[in-house]
Amino acid sequence: MEPQLCRSLNIMSLELLASYLGEKFEDVNQLYKELLEDKRFLGELNEQIKKARKYYQKGICRHEALDSIDWMSIQRIILYILVRLYRPAVCLETGVFYGGNTSFILNALRRNDEGKLISIDLPGNEIKKESRHHLDCISSAIRKLHSACKKMLFLETICLLPFV
Repeated sequence: MEPQLCRSLNIMSLELLASYLGEKFEDVNQLYKELLEDKRFLGELNEQIKKARKYYQKGICRHEALDSIDWMSIQRIILYILVRLYRPAVCLETGVFYGGNTSFILNALRRNDEGKLISIDLPGNEIKKESRHHLDCISSAIRKLHSACKKMLFLETICLLPFV
């Protein structure tokens, strides 16, 4: 998909996001523009993609260099916008894999000039049924964090903890 089409689809998604959150689209769109104009971040992503290309040549890694953040998934753009909007004290990310979402969360925290990221991931090897207790331990830790917080916004791969 071409970046211009991605940008149009991203804007439509962000209009829906703003409406869902009860936020002004102008505020959400301003954060999207901020991300689009962040050449430092795009450069850092391109450096990492170049390193990853040695081992993996699919998806965004098939490109020599990305010229726009629009090549990234809307999920990552939304994560960035949510962290910038709500300015959480702590972000809890589960399922790090290769760190794509992590980079957007960290960039937003850097721009906020505050907040911490805690990332949890299972080992890269296949989880066997007899190792299921590892998942139970992580689930238990997340439940304890949840009960310790006054307010928590759950997303697919991240928990935003505004109050610690």
